[in-house]
Amino acid sequence: MLILVWSHQLLGGEVALTFDDAPRPSGYALDYRERVKRIRAALKHAGVPAAFFVLTKRMQGDEGRTVIDDYLKDGHFVSNHTASHPSLERVGADDFIREIQQAHDVLAKLAGFRPWFRFPELKEGRTQEEHDKVSAALKAMRYLPGYATVDSRDAYMELAYQQVLASGVKLDESQIKQSYLNVVGKRLEYFDDLGKKVFLRPVKQVLLMHENDLAGQYLGDLITALKATGWTFVSPEIAYQDPMAVVSTMSLDATQGRLATIAKDKNIPVSPPFEDPSLLKVMFGSKKK
Repeated sequence: MLILVWSHQLLGGEVALTFDDAPRPSGYALDYRERVKRIRAALKHAGVPAAFFVLTKRMQGDEGRTVIDDYLKDGHFVSNHTASHPSLERVGADDFIREIQQAHDVLAKLAGFRPWFRFPELKEGRTQEEHDKVSAALKAMRYLPGYATVDSRDAYMELAYQQVLASGVKLDESQIKQSYLNVVGKRLEYFDDLGKKVFLRPVKQVLLMHENDLAGQYLGDLITALKATGWTFVSPEIAYQDPMAVVSTMSLDATQGRLATIAKDKNIPVSPPFEDPSLLKVMFGSKKK
């Protein structure tokens, strides 16, 4: 039986599922083919399309292209996450724009392409000048923000999980699953409440996950648990029609997602649970007893 650890009340919110960094190579838990198979099966249960923010350099081989084709066959969307995942803060605006263009040249030819752009690491620039230069390039290419409102923190979970698996140590998979459901569920619940504080209404949430082994293992359980607590899954096309999408922001710090940035502009405190990577490392590096 699946235990819902983050809430005893029906929440009734709406959420779109998005996955960064696809296609990913095999991990220590799952071969990439098995991972894709499980993610596709889980998403069928959600009943709506998801969006995959693609790193196109990983599509250069037949294996990577096949993964993306499989997602497209299921009716999912693909969008731009740059060619190779550089951080704007490290490479500068000109090189970053070239990365966007390289990815666009590949993705724009695909039937399931949607012109949403998501910044790697949600980092939108160190300076206003840098940010504005990239924003102008995106506007010229007719891109819309592929923002997230909830970062699942699964990148940190996955890192700790893979490090322990690489060492050959057995993990308590039931504990890992429950921790995964708890972290994602609690964070989604927090940002749902934050949206009501900021806009005085429920907002359509956009959940940022990664196409990783944890998703391959437990996405189906997460979808089942969220449905049981009243969440409704919506297409990213619907989620990105929320009026929040066109709200101007002052801060360059978007690393906690768009909703958090808007809240900070309004001087509303933002303190989501499980923000500390060291805590997640302990939780997801737990050895089997």
